[in-house]
Amino acid sequence: FSYDDASGKNYQTHTIPTQYVIALQNQNSLTIYAEYQNTKNLVANVESYNQDIYTYNYMAVSYHIKNLGNISYFIDKEKVKHYIDDSYTNRNWSGMELSLELSSTMQLSIFKGSQKGGLVCANGVCAVQPSFEDGIKVTFRALF
Repeated sequence: FSYDDASGKNYQTHTIPTQYVIALQNQNSLTIYAEYQNTKNLVANVESYNQDIYTYNYMAVSYHIKNLGNISYFIDKEKVKHYIDDSYTNRNWSGMELSLELSSTMQLSIFKGSQKGGLVCANGVCAVQPSFEDGIKVTFRALF
């Protein structure tokens, strides 16, 4: 449970993360990550109608090739059920990414598709990223 004092909303969230890694020959691997999350407001407030149910599904399938990199497919699906009029809002993002290991300290990634924006955390660092709609993104990473 979480409670937001500023809005008076009381939320209940259930998250089910699942990850499978299959080791293949020559140290190649297949990774499948899937996550389901359901959030609802527990406070029945006649004035605000903030009784929406939010459902989120995420899946990533990645094939790692030793000394070369990864090829990955990502899909995000979000559904909000609005109690005020019993309608739904659906949003979807999906894409493919090729990540090449140029060296032990350099990586080049090419992404094609769409990505959901918001707070993204990786390796202990969090940053707000804007959404990315139907395009190509090239990222170069280097460790110093």
